Amino acid sequence: MSVDHAFLAGVGLFEGLEDDALDDVLSAATPRRVPAGFALFEQGEAPRALPLVTQGRVKVGHLSPDDRPLTVAFLGPGEIAGCAAVFRSVPYPATATAVVDTTVAAWTTPQIEALMERHPRLATNALRIVGGRAEAMLRRLQELTTESAGQRIARALLRLAREAGRSVEAGVQVDFALSRQDLAELSGATLYTVSRTLRAWERSGVVRIGRQRVVVRDLNGLARLAETP
Repeated sequence: MSVDHAFLAGVGLFEGLEDDALDDVLSAATPRRVPAGFALFEQGEAPRALPLVTQGRVKVGHLSPDDRPLTVAFLGPGEIAGCAAVFRSVPYPATATAVVDTTVAAWTTPQIEALMERHPRLATNALRIVGGRAEAMLRRLQELTTESAGQRIARALLRLAREAGRSVEAGVQVDFALSRQDLAELSGATLYTVSRTLRAWERSGVVRIGRQRVVVRDLNGLARLAETP
């Protein structure tokens, strides 16, 4: 398992822990490999474990009561999935699926509870994480109600380029397969609108689109589109 003190210290949940506490956390972790397309957990399940992504990429998606899919986030190394459910003891509100072969370090819910009792800093960090994710969801709701579809698509692409982008000759490429449907679910736009918008941006030189591949050629131009109604 490619996890050590330095890796854990960079994860928000374990921020500020002393070496002996990090040793305690590491000793309780269970490594797990999740092949692409397989779920770490399903929406509605009881919160059995808290997975930390150590390698790969995970898609967190929510299915609304009327069966409309919404992509909540893509998580990479150093990010935790399912924290709100585990910390609050409620069912997972979304499904987490590996989009590439992924490795996680996982702690069962009883293990996390025991670690929090032994190391109160964990509880403080957990509260901050849950609050931060609630704020992020409120921002997403605000975007859905106040911004145009083009702005939301641009903002979603910007987030992915910054969080999961790698430099290539043509610009910044999102480092995993990203479909138009993914972008539609991430931005709350229709598939038709995403396709039409990406074609227009490709003609203007802002992006380059391949088969489930997106390269942002002009980050500043995309940022301007995110701010233009």
